[in-house]
Amino acid sequence: MFHATMRSAIDDARTLAQLDDLSRTIWQAHAAETVTDAEAQGLAEALHTRRSAVREAVAPVGIPLGRNDAVPAEAPPAGP
Repeated sequence: MFHATMRSAIDDARTLAQLDDLSRTIWQAHAAETVTDAEAQGLAEALHTRRSAVREAVAPVGIPLGRNDAVPAEAPPAGP
């Protein structure tokens, strides 16, 4: 039951923070011997796959790479 619940939670996770919490829960359950090595490993692999999908869906915020508009260009000399 734990395995099915965690699998569903992994599929429903939308943020990296949620996935981090799930990872912690899985390994705490493993330490308490609630899940076997194989089950914990399978869930960890599902987490890794989901984490990659979440990272790909994240849209960058701010100045695009390769642009340095945050620093104004030097003004040309004013005199002859």
